[in-house]
Amino acid sequence: MKKLSLITILIALLTACAAPLGTITVHTVGDDNKLMSPLVESKQLINDQNTIFKTEQNGNSNGDDVFAIYLTDTYLRYLKDWGGINEVLIVVEFTEAVTGTTQDTITKILGPYNNIADATRAPLLNKALYGPKKMESDLLTMNIKVYEYDLEENENNAAMLEFIAGSASTLALADPVTLGEIKIAKEIAQTLIRTNENDLVVNMDFDFVAGNKKYKNYSKSRVLPLKDSELVVVKQEACRIGTCWDYFSNYTDGVPANGPGVLTDIVMLVPTTIVKATTDVADAKSLEPLKAEEISVTDDGLSKDGEAFTDKTWLRFSIVKGGDPSQWAVRKALYPQEEEINKLLRNPNALTVENMKAMTSRIEKIQQEIAQLNADIQLKSKLSVNGTHFIPKNAASSSLCFDHSENVDVLTNQAVLFLDAQSDQTVTLTSQSKSSTCYTLAKSSFTNDTGKFQVNYKIGKQNKTASFPVIVADALAGTPAATCSKNIDDNKNTITITLTQTGVKQVESIQLNGHTIPFSIEGDKIKATVSDANPTLALTDVFDTTVSTLSLTCN
Repeated sequence: MKKLSLITILIALLTACAAPLGTITVHTVGDDNKLMSPLVESKQLINDQNTIFKTEQNGNSNGDDVFAIYLTDTYLRYLKDWGGINEVLIVVEFTEAVTGTTQDTITKILGPYNNIADATRAPLLNKALYGPKKMESDLLTMNIKVYEYDLEENENNAAMLEFIAGSASTLALADPVTLGEIKIAKEIAQTLIRTNENDLVVNMDFDFVAGNKKYKNYSKSRVLPLKDSELVVVKQEACRIGTCWDYFSNYTDGVPANGPGVLTDIVMLVPTTIVKATTDVADAKSLEPLKAEEISVTDDGLSKDGEAFTDKTWLRFSIVKGGDPSQWAVRKALYPQEEEINKLLRNPNALTVENMKAMTSRIEKIQQEIAQLNADIQLKSKLSVNGTHFIPKNAASSSLCFDHSENVDVLTNQAVLFLDAQSDQTVTLTSQSKSSTCYTLAKSSFTNDTGKFQVNYKIGKQNKTASFPVIVADALAGTPAATCSKNIDDNKNTITITLTQTGVKQVESIQLNGHTIPFSIEGDKIKATVSDANPTLALTDVFDTTVSTLSLTCN
């Protein structure tokens, strides 16, 4: 009898400490505050206003490439500590393929959060995980792990958590940006992963896809977009041996899917009873698939039928578009120089005049790099679209304005307008402030042409040049040639509108039944996908002129 009791208790201990299993689902929050699939067709990444775009190679942007990711809040269910009091640690890794080195990965550590009861929220709110920064790659990989520790079970766990808690501020584990901080945070994260997989509560990988105008508008592929949105991660628990009455028989609608497994479940009845009586194991609701349509998202978290949703573990993230990336860029610029300077300072024989001069030179180099990283010039003229300035045909003048960061020193007398087939045009400064500069482009009468506006500027001691394409054109007129064809693989239709090479560039928006729709440009053609069988599209150009296609028949 004693042996049987010991065996039973041993089984209970083993099953309670087994590695957690479960199904992780990811959802985005819709306009009605309901959960929905986060995947979108890749063509939505062409010009969706909420999407975060990859930074252009020339560094010019309109803020569409800046973003930050926050862990808004989280609810933790079925932490496996027998005492009901838990220590929770959250480790998040972000990777952008930029340099092809380990510096592409940033590891962030939140916690440890001590004395956390099961079925409660972690003591955090709106914790910044990543950014604000510019999106430097086409993909952002995010891996999140949530660990639960029992200090009484493992002295190494206690020592590790004590070290993290004591050094988190000094080593900036919650915000590792400099090279030394990144290395330390990464080593700690790897140690946690190697030694504590049995304490893993949540483990999820994401690959976010950044916006890019090179995607095809007819693509049917679905991706996880990097866009201004809320994401909700929900964990559906799974049965483990000793935690479910029908683990082997797997009853469905009162009928065992595995008949012989009924006998095994009977044998496991006593150990399962002990486990369920002494530990907080998953109940029926937590084992069921999530019914996303029943869940609402509010400022207070997730709710179901007006009550807080507590059936499953969940985490809520916010991806915020916009912000000031300068601080991130400043600290990242210090990576290699900081390490070299620290090595120099640690050597008592290194403080020579030559070395001090070398340090000063490195610091000046850092300052120059920081200034260049923060420099930004954006074309903001009324008659500008997609980085190109337009001049109406026969106009005698045109106002060209651009915004810039305050560290950009515009050399206002070094601006010129080049046109391919015209000359004698003049460029006159009309206004200037710390963050904006405007010129008047003038000529007796502009005729159809293409060219570029070029202006010199300085960042610190470095001279640079910014140039913007310029097109002199007529406003759109007449009825554009258009065709409509049915797609083979779905119920939608593709519209092809043919203009000129310059005509397509001046189109600012396309509307169908009063709603703006996405479109792409291929040579002298514009393509858009619609559901209507007999659509009529309205095209509005940069001159605020609107023309419409005929009512099309799709075949």
